[in-house]
Amino acid sequence: MIALVLLAALQTPPAASTPAVPEISQGEPVQKSALHNQREAATLYLKGAKLLAAEQTEPAWKLLKQAADLEPTNATYTRAAELAKQSLISQWVVAAVKLAGHGDRDASMALLNKAHTLDPENPIVNQHLSQAEAPLAAAATGAPVGTQASSLAEPQPIPGAVVPLRHGNLPQSFHLRSNQPQVIQQVFKAYGIVATVDDSVLNRPIRLDADDANFEQAMHLLSLATHTFFVPLDPLHVLVAIDNREKRTQLEDMAMETLSLPGLTSTELTDVGNLAKNVFDAQQSAVEPTAGTLTIRAPSNTIDAFNRTVSQLIAGHAQVDLNVKVIEIAHTSARETGTATFQQTGAYNALSEVNSIIQQNQSAVQQIISSGLVPDADTLTHKIEIVLILLAAGQLSGPPFNQGLIGFGNGITGSILAVSPATLNMTLNSSDTRALDDVNLRLADQETGTFRTGERYPIETSQFSALALSTAATAGYGNQTIPQVQYEDLGLTLKATPKIMRSNDIALTLELKIEALGGSSLNSIPVLNNRSLAAVMTLREGETAMVVSDLNRQESRALSGNPGIGDIPGMQDVSDVKKDVNVARLLILVTPNVVREPSPPGKGPILLIDKGSSPVH
Repeated sequence: MIALVLLAALQTPPAASTPAVPEISQGEPVQKSALHNQREAATLYLKGAKLLAAEQTEPAWKLLKQAADLEPTNATYTRAAELAKQSLISQWVVAAVKLAGHGDRDASMALLNKAHTLDPENPIVNQHLSQAEAPLAAAATGAPVGTQASSLAEPQPIPGAVVPLRHGNLPQSFHLRSNQPQVIQQVFKAYGIVATVDDSVLNRPIRLDADDANFEQAMHLLSLATHTFFVPLDPLHVLVAIDNREKRTQLEDMAMETLSLPGLTSTELTDVGNLAKNVFDAQQSAVEPTAGTLTIRAPSNTIDAFNRTVSQLIAGHAQVDLNVKVIEIAHTSARETGTATFQQTGAYNALSEVNSIIQQNQSAVQQIISSGLVPDADTLTHKIEIVLILLAAGQLSGPPFNQGLIGFGNGITGSILAVSPATLNMTLNSSDTRALDDVNLRLADQETGTFRTGERYPIETSQFSALALSTAATAGYGNQTIPQVQYEDLGLTLKATPKIMRSNDIALTLELKIEALGGSSLNSIPVLNNRSLAAVMTLREGETAMVVSDLNRQESRALSGNPGIGDIPGMQDVSDVKKDVNVARLLILVTPNVVREPSPPGKGPILLIDKGSSPVH
């Protein structure tokens, strides 16, 4: 009522002489339909505001437009509907630019036409339509693309920005002292950009001094001073917000890409997924091990950096060809030289030996006498003649007749000295054996390869017996013993793991094991002898690593001779000498060569990962 009184006072001028008395009139009663529209408009406005906060722009705009249509005099509803409409148009324009960048021109034109239908007077939509239709018109007329006149300057692309900014790039100088929002707006305004500052930016005073800074340099300084980043809304408008994960997730334009990673194991795919989440902060990433793919949703520049990082995995592992030569050299030698003289000597009584021979060979003696070779065997002379005849006939053997005889003495004291014969030995047995294995192992980078040569030997580790059940099927089998057998790899086992370093050198990890039977047993289980070697060496490509091992080395020397004489220096070579030598050596040569290298030589510098959306924010 006070407003009506004031309005009447302004419209009705007072009389010159008498004061004017305002008239109070009754208004029209409120209609029931008007109250219903107000309630419905308020309900639609609340629903639309919630959808707009949830970034569901298109359904929010439809509800807000309905609220504005029901209450056209409500400025709040009208402004909210207009804001939702402009936001929806901006989203369509951004999506159209993305589709055009991926080559889908038809879908891009459909979105631009949709935005033009919604707001025919929107300059941003008209500009993108003219830019999109220019190549088609040039192709139809035969004119070169890009010759159409344009009143707008070409937008300057900003790394990481979906919408290109049309900014001035002339150097500017700043000497500003104010709060953060004002400094941000003034810096952007200097380059012809209108900046909208988000409520998250703190209203605190800062000082910014810069001389002759271009747009990229100014944005970098502004980001460092205020800890903010910006998101282009259109070529002339940006939104500036505090630089944290929440705001980047809320405001940055996200892209989704599915990467095909063929040839990777499930563990490697899981590692790539962890790399995307932990290093690149792309929490919305999922691995499909069965399909060999990784789906990642993150800002475009983050996806580009991630693609560059995993390009080595996509291209496949480097491969190394290991040439392994195993040479086994065995040498055995047995040598015997010298003489063995008079090592055994025996003395015998001649009369006793003759009488013993006569009595042991009575039948042969009677035949000699009957044949008339000797008249009788009564005298010593006749007995000696009989012994000589028996010796000549080969009837006598063994000592002392198989050795040299020397007689001395006479009569009853006559004796015989028997000495062993002298022998001269000159023998040599020597053998050399060489066994060669030449194999090539083609291994991926950091893959372990195994080379074995030898045999698998069964060793009984345990045994158990089971009493057969007294059934018809098992009758007659009785108690059975079942052994438990374990097979051991006897011989040589070589494991090699190459790793290609950034300098193109190869770090080679070698594990060598030699296992053989020891010749003894414990509880009927053979004892095994083994040797092992583990080493890491760094080789250049084509360089050879050599491993040498003495498998067996035995030497023995035996001397046979007369006591005293064999100990005289110089006389040992005259005595009988036996010398045995048994040597077995193993020589392993490993030569690595890189046969597949996805990266260029040197591999360039290490990739630095920036989790931010762009270098200028």
